[in-house]
Amino acid sequence: MAGAITTYPLPQDAAAWSLTNFGGVDLGDTRRDARLLRLVAAIAAAPNMTIPKQTATWGETKAAYRLLSNHDISPDAIQMPHRLLTRQLCSAHPIILCIEDTSEIDYTSRRDVKGLGKTGTGHGRGFEQHSTLAVLPNGDVLGLLDVHSCLKPDPPVGETRTQAAERWNMGDLWHGAAAAGGGLPKVDLLRTINRPAKPASEQTKALAAHYQQALRALGTDLEFTTSSGVCDGNNMQAAGLATIGSLGVRGGGLHTTTEWIELSSLVERCQALAVLLMRLVHP
Repeated sequence: MAGAITTYPLPQDAAAWSLTNFGGVDLGDTRRDARLLRLVAAIAAAPNMTIPKQTATWGETKAAYRLLSNHDISPDAIQMPHRLLTRQLCSAHPIILCIEDTSEIDYTSRRDVKGLGKTGTGHGRGFEQHSTLAVLPNGDVLGLLDVHSCLKPDPPVGETRTQAAERWNMGDLWHGAAAAGGGLPKVDLLRTINRPAKPASEQTKALAAHYQQALRALGTDLEFTTSSGVCDGNNMQAAGLATIGSLGVRGGGLHTTTEWIELSSLVERCQALAVLLMRLVHP
C-alpha cells in the first residue's frame, strides 16, 4: 500500500549499529555503558527473540536483566543517545511525520509489581506508554523521537466538566510529544491526530444491505448505526474500498482485560460472513 510504514531494516553489523545509536550513553558507570551496548547489539541481531534467546550465555542473560531492573537507570537515560541521533537525522529532511500512539502495558497478573495504575475498564493493572516515531513521507523510519510513560488518572469525585477540561488527562500526551526534550532543528512539524473519516456512502449502504440479507437468510438480523472511533477501515474506505465494521462476534469490554464474547455468536457470524462472500462472488 502506498505510504505504508516500511519495516525497520535489520542492521548488517549489529555491534556497529548499537555503537552508532547508543554510543553516547551515560548510565553512571562505564561497565553499565558497555553492558548496554552489548545487549542492544544482541537485541538488534535477533529482535524477534526473547532476551534468553538473544544472549549467548546464562551469565549474559542474568546481566541483561540486572541492567534493565536497576532502579538507578531510567528508560530516558538508555534511550537518549538514540533519540538525539533521530533528531539529527530529522534535520536533513524538509518534512517529518511524527507517528504517535499509546500502548497499554498490562501487569494485571503480576500482583508483586508496585506503583501501577488502572488499565482497561479499571479492573486491570499497568501503565500507559506513549511513543512517537519519526517517519519520512515515503515510509522510511528514522527512529524514536520520544517515549512517555504514565498512569491513567482517576477523575476526582464530583468533578465538573470544566474541571475535567482544565486538569491533565490522557489526551495531553498527544500535544508536544514530538518536540519533547528539545525542538527539532530546521524542521517544520505538520501534525495530525486523526484518520480519514468513514462516512456512510451508497457503496457502504449496499454492502450493509447484503450483510443484513445474509443474516436474515440464517434467521437473524442486525441493525447498522453510526459509531465513534477509528480503525484500518478508515484508510481502506479512503482508498476507495467500501467498508463496514463490527461484523465480529457479540460481546463486550472491547480491548480490555475483561473482554468477553458470546460463544454461540461465533458460528452465527462465521456463517453470515460465508453467505455474504458467496453472494458477493456469485450475485
